[in-house]
Amino acid sequence: MQKNITRILFLCVVLATAVQFSVAQAYIHQVLILNEGYFNFQTNQIETPVTVGSYDPVSNVYTTVNTIEGARFASDLKVAGDFYYVAADNQLLKFDRNTHVEVAAQTVPGIRKIAVSDALIVVTRGEYLVDFDAYVQFFDPETLAFSGELTTTESGIFYPSEGVLIVNNKAYIAINNGFDFGNEVGELAVVNLADYTVENIYNLGPDGKNPDNLMFDGEKLYTLNNKDFSGSSVSTLALNGAGLITTNLSAVSSGCGTSALFEDGILYQELGNTQVGKFDPVSQSTVALNEFGKVFYGMAADPTGPFLYAAETDYVTFGEVFIYDAAGNILGSFEAGVSPGNIAFDVRNVNDVTETKTELTALAVFPNPATDVLTLRTDLLWNTCEVTDARGNKVLRRAANGDQRVSVQELPAGVYVLRLFGENGTAVERFVKQ
Repeated sequence: MQKNITRILFLCVVLATAVQFSVAQAYIHQVLILNEGYFNFQTNQIETPVTVGSYDPVSNVYTTVNTIEGARFASDLKVAGDFYYVAADNQLLKFDRNTHVEVAAQTVPGIRKIAVSDALIVVTRGEYLVDFDAYVQFFDPETLAFSGELTTTESGIFYPSEGVLIVNNKAYIAINNGFDFGNEVGELAVVNLADYTVENIYNLGPDGKNPDNLMFDGEKLYTLNNKDFSGSSVSTLALNGAGLITTNLSAVSSGCGTSALFEDGILYQELGNTQVGKFDPVSQSTVALNEFGKVFYGMAADPTGPFLYAAETDYVTFGEVFIYDAAGNILGSFEAGVSPGNIAFDVRNVNDVTETKTELTALAVFPNPATDVLTLRTDLLWNTCEVTDARGNKVLRRAANGDQRVSVQELPAGVYVLRLFGENGTAVERFVKQ
């Protein structure tokens, strides 16, 4: 079924990374993974339910935090503010990102992908053998109440849509008609969110049909197009509509199963293949094709550092997420739920890290951020101190010597975790080295 193909988009995983203090002062608090589970279409039974998992990059622990009952599959997860939003079967759901408690729910038949701003949620729609009067709808991010739609007659968006991004109060929507095999289209709509008007619908050309993944690098938009699954291409378009180019991917004879914007290029993997190609938007050509030895269901780039996260699954019994560096080396992995198809990063500012505290707590470290020395305040009778970097590597270890200070002068700038071990327990605190 087409949704098993169109759902194979980017997104996956992960692990926090050391970040330069000058770069947005951001770190990954948790990685939220949307596992699609397993729906048996022969028996019409949900054999493994849709779940949301949280991966803690500090403890390297993955935990299932939500089970979404009654959903045959899931198609998207986005983090925005203090919440995350999930598209699961015919449901739009809102959860608190700290407690994982469901805050609101809305029925949205055919929901595919979502984009969230402070003012609204944009939803794309499409379903096998179902026609809708509107393939784009809008909802209130606070209550999930319906707030409008783009009907086919008024908007000119006549077909099922997939990827959606919000940039500068405009929604960019990939239109693919992907549920009508053999009749795929390739369009990119631009919607002014101030008045819900369609400003333009760009035709991506004969080689730009079936846009699957929509990406933005801060300057240009990119779509990964699966055409009719006899090949794939990449379309490039500036925000002002200039420079529309569609280029066929080399060494690809079928559709791409997954893709992701990573570093200075677009990574892609052909359906069923174990090689990962790299498309250079500047030269408009494939510049690398590397063997990874795995067929991925999804890929995503860590927004705080040069790490790629890729998920593998058999769609029935298991899911595993692998973490790679920019050179393609595996840094680690962890088990997730069945069919981990979407991954979202809960990125927070280092200012959220516990600052200088005057009261006695389990563990307070200051100054935070630090440059040379950390002062510890704790009621723990500790005997060993360890510091690990964002990858989980131990970078410092020392025994208690009566001094409640730890030198961090030699550590590179980034986010770290300090752990104290004692006879009466342990204490953990995150700090930033400036």
